[in-house]
Amino acid sequence: IITAHVEGKPTKFIFDTGGRNFIVRDSLSTHNVRIISQETVADVNSLASNLPKGIVSSLRIGKHYSMKNAPMLVMPNNNFYRLLNVAGALGGEAFSHVTVTFHPKEKYITLSYPYRPKGVSRKDGIQMVMGNNFHSVVPVNIGSSTINALFDTGMTGFMHIVNSDYAKLKDREKIDIQAQGSGVFHIGIGGIKDAKQEEIAKLDIATMKIGNKQFANIGTLRQSRSHSIIGLELLDYGKVMLDYPRGLFYFFPFDDDVADMSTKTKIWNVKILPIEYHFEVSATIGDLDVEIGERVWNINGRGLEDVKPSEIDINNILNSIESDTAYILVGKEEKSLKKIMIKKI
Repeated sequence: IITAHVEGKPTKFIFDTGGRNFIVRDSLSTHNVRIISQETVADVNSLASNLPKGIVSSLRIGKHYSMKNAPMLVMPNNNFYRLLNVAGALGGEAFSHVTVTFHPKEKYITLSYPYRPKGVSRKDGIQMVMGNNFHSVVPVNIGSSTINALFDTGMTGFMHIVNSDYAKLKDREKIDIQAQGSGVFHIGIGGIKDAKQEEIAKLDIATMKIGNKQFANIGTLRQSRSHSIIGLELLDYGKVMLDYPRGLFYFFPFDDDVADMSTKTKIWNVKILPIEYHFEVSATIGDLDVEIGERVWNINGRGLEDVKPSEIDINNILNSIESDTAYILVGKEEKSLKKIMIKKI
């Protein structure tokens, strides 16, 4: 989360390298967005929405970088942004004239304009495929093959692979299917109610390389979307620099060791998401005696009555469980709950 100044007013946004500039409708009353057109936008679940598109006369990020007439979509209200106390998100288009450096250990970003930071050579960068929306799509080596993946700070996890890339790789590289399932794994623009369930598979990829950093035994989900994704957890392994004006991606690993991801990229075989003001099972992987849409009341002894309807909060509860097994209590009413054992895969 970063603070920008919209027409001089300090405003909190998520910095989402895989998304677009947008403001949620709740925030229109305090920010002057001049609507100029409509645009059809697809969300993380490939659900298309026709959204108002506007501009704000000035957008300043940091002390010295500012844009005039910055583009800004208007999104429907969403509890996710309300609970984070943010007005919306800023994508690569807000940083199109600067180099952005993520400093994960120090937990801040720096902007460099008009050049890259001193000592960084152009030849060390990887050419991005950005398109008109300045998305940071970069080549990633899977075994001896190469795919393009979107570096997306708005996506948790390490990697998600798209069906079309898996189809290209499955007969050429060592990729094992651990389990298959279905459901909805992420809340998009239209909310979860309108999202279509999709077929999902948990894969294990033997080797992968990003820049000069080698990774091994990478767990990933195979899903339907526009790009394979390298998520926010890449920053656990190094510093990332996005040189938007020259379209270059830099990854500076913290060490030269091969990172064994076998434990790090395990996931639970159930996905739980907020539905209005409670939580439901939204997807399952493998054999699990629970129905999609069943209400979840308790996770491993932790009641959910006081938990905000936030995907981040429910993920934090699951991620805090150290064991590879746990249980959830599900049912229509709290009086008649059944206990379901879940596990990491």
